[in-house]
Amino acid sequence: GEHTMNVLILAAGFGTRLQAGIKDYPLLAHLHDVPKPLLPVGNNLLIDYWWYHLKDLQFVDGVYVVTNDAHYDIYAAWAQQHGFPIQHLINDGSNSNATRLGAVGCIKYAVEKAQIEHQDLIVIAGDTLFYLDDESAKVESIYNEYLEKDSNILLGYEVPDSDVSRRGILEVDETGLITSFLEKPQPDETKSRIASPAVYLLKSNTLNRINEFLNDNVDAPLEKKDAPGNFWSWLITNREDPIYLHKIKGRFDVGNCQQYLETNLYFSSKRSTSFQMLNAALDGKTIKHRSYARIGLIGNPSDGYHGKTISMTIENFYAEVELIESDTISFIPHKIHDGIKFYNFDHLLETIKEQTYHGGIRLLKAACAKFYKFVRQNNLLTEDDLKRNFSIRYTTTIPRQVGLAGSSAIITSVLKCLIEFYQIDIEKPVLAETIMSVEKDELNIACGLQDRVAQTYTGLMYMNFDKDLTEVQGYGDYSRLNIRKVPKLFLAYGHKPSSSGRIHSNVRDRFITGDQEVIDAMAEFADITERTRSALEEEDYESFNALINANFDLRRKLFGDAAIGSNSIRLIEIARNIGVSSKFPGSGGAVIGYCPPEKIDALKEAYESEGFSFATVIPYSEE
Repeated sequence: GEHTMNVLILAAGFGTRLQAGIKDYPLLAHLHDVPKPLLPVGNNLLIDYWWYHLKDLQFVDGVYVVTNDAHYDIYAAWAQQHGFPIQHLINDGSNSNATRLGAVGCIKYAVEKAQIEHQDLIVIAGDTLFYLDDESAKVESIYNEYLEKDSNILLGYEVPDSDVSRRGILEVDETGLITSFLEKPQPDETKSRIASPAVYLLKSNTLNRINEFLNDNVDAPLEKKDAPGNFWSWLITNREDPIYLHKIKGRFDVGNCQQYLETNLYFSSKRSTSFQMLNAALDGKTIKHRSYARIGLIGNPSDGYHGKTISMTIENFYAEVELIESDTISFIPHKIHDGIKFYNFDHLLETIKEQTYHGGIRLLKAACAKFYKFVRQNNLLTEDDLKRNFSIRYTTTIPRQVGLAGSSAIITSVLKCLIEFYQIDIEKPVLAETIMSVEKDELNIACGLQDRVAQTYTGLMYMNFDKDLTEVQGYGDYSRLNIRKVPKLFLAYGHKPSSSGRIHSNVRDRFITGDQEVIDAMAEFADITERTRSALEEEDYESFNALINANFDLRRKLFGDAAIGSNSIRLIEIARNIGVSSKFPGSGGAVIGYCPPEKIDALKEAYESEGFSFATVIPYSEE
């Protein structure tokens, strides 16, 4: 169009100052390694404020995000969840702060890569936000200024004297033309108090002069080329492309932890529970428990059928719950998993497709309800003890519905927090049963018995769910095995989730009615488990490999392909085609297996080329 343009969001920095500061803020530990534009701010991620504002503007042809190689995958996941076109996500190839291209280099790289050098461009630093009620800071307002002046536009806002030496300062004549750009001057070196945030509009002819600027400064240190201010000074000195000022009220810049907290404070409502939680956590008054994803190593799904299994917790993924004392019992929705605000119907439906109708809040409520019933029935706490209320929030990194016990991990963490908060003791086997009954009795979720045992004890656990034994003592026989004997395993999982409950087919009914084929199969799973236990003990990995395959083959024969699903079968086949063992760690949607080191690269490539995620399993044990 005549006056359309593109937008480029710069997201290729490494946030070194912010990341260094996170070490001193225990509460912000969950933000370790999160790139600044993806930080949660109020009820969104920082970059969402820009993306959702820009995507529907008539005069914006395309929105592009340039990031670095280290963060590319995280942005790809963001793009997928938020309807951002993945082909507009540009990887600048840098892997560390030392090899970064710098802001100016990034603009040049992205513009050439996206082939948008013939159009005007708005550039936005991915760690910058403006006041929500500032009309002049809306992109439309910047665009109108540009139409009026037909020129490059720099934004500016008034700062106090004390800020002058920390900012790029603009000197302006009475028409609004910028006459000089001063990088961090002393307050007595200039009369101007107008600072420039990193948002600007470049006309295409000016955009194409970046090469000239970089050639002029080819031997300069990265710092000199990195700061866009130097590019502006160079332009002003060359006097060819006029630049005009567009004034706004102010800006938020997330450079360090303090600034992040202030930004988050402004964008969250001042009275919200999550804000009180933030403060409590800063004072170190929160109770926090983390539970790890588990993989069924062998024997599953016989844990639901009085069989035997071996299961292991892994450090790759976890759920964490935080609790503080408060006036009421409050559950704080998770920014992504419990979305309650949507930009339009598309966004709503996309989210439902991704997450179905279940967030994590129901798990928190069910765990609290079960805890209350349990402590009252067993007289562990009086009604008076239970007068103390709490607020609770959770976060999880466990991929959903791929059989890694994500729900169980959240419930386990909630119960561990409540046990600590009310200062009671519950023995591990009893705690494991209680966790299971949250899913089974409170929520009617079909669930195996091994998840919560693994997550309560952690490490590598052998479990025998013998019928007579469980009926007499109320739980099975659990013992910890030597986790160091487990060889390096791989884990691959898909992004088309399938809810666990649907997968158990008619095998359960056949078991209850005493179907011989099912009873024999469960005995065989138990036998495979015993043989695996010996193979691990003796470090006989050849047998271990064969048993992993045998476990899946038996499952497939018993359940049939329809119940297992084509996506899950494909995950198995990819490994088998390369000659690597594979089975489900849970109810499908993910596979684990043992891969000899010389095949690991080929295996990773095979999974990733079909859009699956691949990881090397990191065993976790608190013992």
